[in-house]
Amino acid sequence: MKKNKFFALTLSGALALTTGLICNTSTVYAHEHGAKQNGTKQSFSDNTLADVIFGGDLNVQLRYRYQFLDVQGFENDAHASTIRALVKYETKPIYGVSLLGEVRNVQRLGNGRLFNDSINGVSDRPTIADPDALEIDQAFIRLNDIIPETEVSVGRRKIALNNQRFISTLPFRQNANSFDGFVIENTSLPNTTLHYSYAFNFNRAFTDDSPSGNFDEADFNLFHAEHTFSDALKLVGYGYLLGIEDDSFSGAERLATDTFGVNAKGKY
Repeated sequence: MKKNKFFALTLSGALALTTGLICNTSTVYAHEHGAKQNGTKQSFSDNTLADVIFGGDLNVQLRYRYQFLDVQGFENDAHASTIRALVKYETKPIYGVSLLGEVRNVQRLGNGRLFNDSINGVSDRPTIADPDALEIDQAFIRLNDIIPETEVSVGRRKIALNNQRFISTLPFRQNANSFDGFVIENTSLPNTTLHYSYAFNFNRAFTDDSPSGNFDEADFNLFHAEHTFSDALKLVGYGYLLGIEDDSFSGAERLATDTFGVNAKGKY
């Protein structure tokens, strides 16, 4: 019996640049705050408008990915050679307000008919869902400490919760999942992070060109709370309520689920 074979190679390089192009000798004021981003504390100073615009954080990333698939039932194997460029810029905060934008461009290298990218019509080869795309991954406004110990973001944003089993950016693929809506995170309780987010549109990694690329009638309510007792125990409780009503995609009703769970993790 023929066995399915899979191989993937990913090479990535990231260049993070923090630039201060305009210097201003007048300082408004500075303070530390406790908003959490990706599990770490951030601090910021309130800046002049010139500092905000020209002194932000620029991140440029290039990632090459090759995947090979040998799947039983297909006449030919799949070979996908693609490269991804990400450009992200976040302004410095002014009175706790900052802007973040991220653009993604994925392009195939070589013959694009050697795999089914989910939208190119190739049917005699397995699917490797890395289609060409030029899209906005993130575009949101971030509000820090306008509500004490709380970060609010409004717009298009990537969200990754827990081990990304249910709510994921899908980092394995070249294109990413993102959510249109808002996110609220509060850290006012000791060693605790409370997360709530709502999304009215789910941008899937299949890209806008795919009939199943977006769930533009989504009704997502994501509840997530985690408390760190010690290095040996972090306890997470969550409820992910995924309402999907999309007539253009036949599997939408199957993907509409309510999931509740508890996750305990730690080290000893």
